[in-house]
This record gives sequence, structure tokens and C-alpha cells, in this order.
Amino acid sequence: MASKGRKIRLIRALLWLAAVLLAVGAAAHAAAFGRASGVIGRSGLPAFYAGTYRVFWIADSTTMMIGGTIYAAVAIRPSPANGHLVALLALIYVAIAILIYSFIGGFFAAHMLMAASAAACLAGWLLSGGANPAAGTAAEP
Repeated sequence: MASKGRKIRLIRALLWLAAVLLAVGAAAHAAAFGRASGVIGRSGLPAFYAGTYRVFWIADSTTMMIGGTIYAAVAIRPSPANGHLVALLALIYVAIAILIYSFIGGFFAAHMLMAASAAACLAGWLLSGGANPAAGTAAEP
């Protein structure tokens, strides 16, 4: 395995990659809200369903931004204790990607979510010690 310094740089790079992918996805999704809201308004859906669609649309953007912020915070100060939580958080985005694949198909947003999740899972695995859980990686001073 690489030296501790190289390992922590790899972990940070993976976490920053996940953070940036989620932040870009959140911004793009939020930017499209106006157009989506207009389509929803013209769709003839009952008010409750139209409102629910709008809530879920903007909630998805919010969830991605929060996840990206968490990944960025862990990248700034990684700790072995965070490794499993980083990987667990990635499961949220894996689930969302699977739903996108199921209902929309091979849409680029699902690919971005899977890439962010893969980077975060690998970072979490490395952070918690990888194949050797007793060898977790603490932040450099």
C-alpha cells in the first residue's frame, strides 16, 4: 500500500470528487426547477400531486448539496471513524441512481450519482483501513 501521506491524498481526492459531482448535480437540478415547475403547472395534476412533485424535485437538489458538503468536510479533516459513515452516505445516492435507472433509464444524472458513490465508497473503505481495519488513516496534523 502507498505511504500514509499518499493514502490520505488519495482519500481526499476521492472525497473531493464525490463532493464536486454532487454539488454540480445539485446546482444543475436546482437550476432546472423553474422549467420543471412550469411543466408541472401545465400538466393538469391535482394540486397535491403537483406540489409533491415540486417538493421532491427541490429535495433531491438539497440532498445532493448536503451530501457534497459532508464529503467536503470529511475531505478537509478525514478520520478513520468517518470511513463507514462516508460509505453509508453513498448508499443514498446509489439508491437514487437505481431509481433513476428504473424509471428514466440511462440518464447522465444516474451515472454522476454512481460515480460519486463509487468514489465515496472507496474513500470510506480506505479511510476505515481498507483490508486492514486496524490500520485506519487519521488526518495529518
